[in-house]
Amino acid sequence: MTPPVRAGRGRPRRSWRTPLLRLATLAVFLGCWLLFSASVDPLLFPSPVRVVEAYREMLETGELVGAAWTTAWTFAVSMVLAVVAGLALALLAVRSGVLGSIIDPYLLALYATPVIVMVPLIILWIGVGDVGRITLVFIGAFIPIYVNAEEGLRNVRADLVEVTASFGASRRDVVREVVIPGALPFIAAGLRIGLGRALAAIVVAEIFLSLTGLGGLIQASVGYLRVDKMVAAALVLSAAGILTMALMSRLEKRLEPWRTTT
Repeated sequence: MTPPVRAGRGRPRRSWRTPLLRLATLAVFLGCWLLFSASVDPLLFPSPVRVVEAYREMLETGELVGAAWTTAWTFAVSMVLAVVAGLALALLAVRSGVLGSIIDPYLLALYATPVIVMVPLIILWIGVGDVGRITLVFIGAFIPIYVNAEEGLRNVRADLVEVTASFGASRRDVVREVVIPGALPFIAAGLRIGLGRALAAIVVAEIFLSLTGLGGLIQASVGYLRVDKMVAAALVLSAAGILTMALMSRLEKRLEPWRTTT
């Protein structure tokens, strides 16, 4: 007789090696940074200690908090608009058929255009300030969300849709129970790409359109030869990107509970 299997025995154990390796890598990186900064001009390559002092200085003056809030607000508004518009237009394009074939080439051409090329046009057509920043970030995030969502909706299995409808499900139920879950992997991929492009676009927008937020703080720090403040602001942006992608991964696991991770 085989011994009974205890509950939870088959669950994968969380390895302690991964966080330990990450901490070791971070320690090596900081050590190399500290050693290299000791042999060069601190104005050009500040040490980690000077960067920490820059954090403390900017927190005391409120400069960092204000810049981070401006960036976060612009990013949040732009992403909400991009997600709503991208998913809605993808649904319309799939239902229409003709609409997608008309607008897809233009959106793909716009997607291949670097964000910085659009800055002069936005200045001329929309102007600088909040609206210009949101527009640039919106363009960067909207197109990958739309393209991936449309691809996912078009690749939903037709037999599942037909079977669900044959059992008397309404159009809304079919969309909610079959179409959206089937397209979720594509939508999640579009959100990941859109988040990355939005973070890059927001720095460009803040440097060239309004000189505010973390991007404006980086540009102003370079002008005053405060490389320590520039590095500090750049690290905040990097941390925001890591946090955003981590939250996106958690959201994917909640929306796609059937997925298994190795």
